[in-house]
Amino acid sequence: MCGFAETRRAAEVLAFAGMVVTGAPGYIGQSAGPTTRVYFLPEDAQVPRVRLDPVALPRMLMTGAALIGHSARRVVTGCFEHYTVPWREEGRQIRADLSGGTAEIDFDAAGRITSVRMPALH
Repeated sequence: MCGFAETRRAAEVLAFAGMVVTGAPGYIGQSAGPTTRVYFLPEDAQVPRVRLDPVALPRMLMTGAALIGHSARRVVTGCFEHYTVPWREEGRQIRADLSGGTAEIDFDAAGRITSVRMPALH
């Protein structure tokens, strides 16, 4: 399923993709049996849209890259596009303009994230 060896991981990626495509503010995965999970996407206009949290950004990028497992670079650029954060690519680095400074994400020759440097947050 979707090129993933584990169906649970594939389902999680599909739920995440569904969230992005529909504009849902998140998703909820819940066990529905010993080997079954169900995913819910909230569609309530009263649920606030989550804004990009610079403190959580490094963990979010690393987790997203590990979850998707195909292109860490696309995970990073997709994240910034989703939150409408201006970004630019400079060799093996992606730089994003956050309020208060520039985030720098470095990649190795294989395209894996090697570091995420954030501006000093006050």
